[in-house]
Amino acid sequence: MILKAHEIPSRQTRPGVIGKEPKLGTKVVFSEWSFAAGIEVLPHKHNNESYGYVLKGELAIRLDGGDEQILTQGDLFFLKPNTEHYLKILQDAIIVYASSPTETT
Repeated sequence: MILKAHEIPSRQTRPGVIGKEPKLGTKVVFSEWSFAAGIEVLPHKHNNESYGYVLKGELAIRLDGGDEQILTQGDLFFLKPNTEHYLKILQDAIIVYASSPTETT
């Protein structure tokens, strides 16, 4: 299956946060999220493992209450299941995620 960019629906979850989550397969969730500078994603966990790839921008990330790290274009992060994570968007950013299995909390 091929989807062109204009065929993938997007949704705004709150001001400054827009996501695209095509529902294609049953094993992996692939999504793209755009964040405006200044957005904070409060600490939370998922019960799956996820990769995040910074396509654009700059953000601070903290994993399991550890030290804050700065990520920029081309950086990758990996979240084991139930890893608490926090994001602060420093410059407008786009992050691409791949998660498996598909169920999240």
